[in-house]
Amino acid sequence: SLAAESGYRWVGPSQLPPSLARRPRPEMLIPADSAVQAWLQTLTAWPVPLGVAAGVRMAASTTVVMLVLELLCLDVAIGLARKSPSLYAQAWAATLRNNFLLGPAVYYVAQEFFCWPALPPASSAVAAGALVLVH
Repeated sequence: SLAAESGYRWVGPSQLPPSLARRPRPEMLIPADSAVQAWLQTLTAWPVPLGVAAGVRMAASTTVVMLVLELLCLDVAIGLARKSPSLYAQAWAATLRNNFLLGPAVYYVAQEFFCWPALPPASSAVAAGALVLVH
């Protein structure tokens, strides 16, 4: 084979050196809903439902995506911020409010009332419409 001729050999995951085996995998960089729930529980005396924690995680992910998109068109963003700084600040404030205050609540309601249990197709269509109304 080409690999044998070139002197390279396949190294499977179990044969990696310890320094590489301990590197974080991408799925390890995103905390689980239960970890977010435990962190949120340290901030409040009230019980935090897992669906709210999932909503907070979704809000944080959405915000990261929005920041990346903002950086991709940085020249336009800077132009908008210079043209109307207060409007640009209001837009970001509204975005963060929507993501972190409204988003987790809507996510929780949608998950608790419309996503479980699995529904037959007709009921699923009604639930999808209700989900849009809640949003």
